[in-house]
Amino acid sequence: MWWKLVGLVVLTVALVFVVIPIRTHAVAYHPSMEPPPGRGSFGDMLGDMYLTPGTMLLILCIIGLASLVGFKVVRRQW
Repeated sequence: MWWKLVGLVVLTVALVFVVIPIRTHAVAYHPSMEPPPGRGSFGDMLGDMYLTPGTMLLILCIIGLASLVGFKVVRRQW
């Protein structure tokens, strides 16, 4: 049973991160005048995520469905 719950948590977290839109920033630089911009990190990407009302509703639906499935797994109906 524990492996089903771990799989459910991993799937839920992945779905939540997939539905969150990420802001992108266009970077323009002149190669002969200035150094290229630094590479972004995973933390920068997380900082560029933003939540819209539709995204929040979708996240709540994902968490609600995952809670229902988790409840069914714990009650041994699945």
